[in-house]
Amino acid sequence: MEKLRIMSFDLDSFTLVKGKEERSKRVIDYLRKIDVDFCMLQGNNNSLYDLSTRLDGYDIIYDYYSSMFLLKSRLDTVDNFSSVDYSAIVTKLDGKDTAFCSIKKLKKESLGKLRDILEEYKNIDHKVVAGTLQNVNIDDFCKKYNLNNVCSKPRSNHILVSRGLDAKVVDGPMMGSVEAIPMVVDITYKKKR
Repeated sequence: MEKLRIMSFDLDSFTLVKGKEERSKRVIDYLRKIDVDFCMLQGNNNSLYDLSTRLDGYDIIYDYYSSMFLLKSRLDTVDNFSSVDYSAIVTKLDGKDTAFCSIKKLKKESLGKLRDILEEYKNIDHKVVAGTLQNVNIDDFCKKYNLNNVCSKPRSNHILVSRGLDAKVVDGPMMGSVEAIPMVVDITYKKKR
């Protein structure tokens, strides 16, 4: 069973490091160190664009609204979708489709939009939802969408996975800010019994 290392990181919470160049350098150094296969970055357009011009070794799917996906070339993209509050992409791993949804500061009143995309991908058993959900009860959200809360940092980031995935949190440095915490998780498909 192939393992997929994923990361979610809200670049706008990276408050103690000033300047695009220094932020980009630190994020790139971290990506190289931790060897991430699939990365969901959330942030403003300037931060994302600057980062996208400095990366190599990843296929970049850049969404001009508020998020960017980075994929190692071994991953095939099946479908993608974006809106102002979130972006979604479907990849194939071990012959199975997996939907990834990257959220940028989604507020409780915008949950209907996310529900629409989760409904669109309802036939895909494996899902990963990552990013910042503000004023949202994470336990209720997980229960409603049949997800497990793998790791959460208040006001910073969350990674939620469907119950058909095994997930193991990978420790990583904080990169200079209490609030700028990249979430890194290894996922594999659960074996059917």
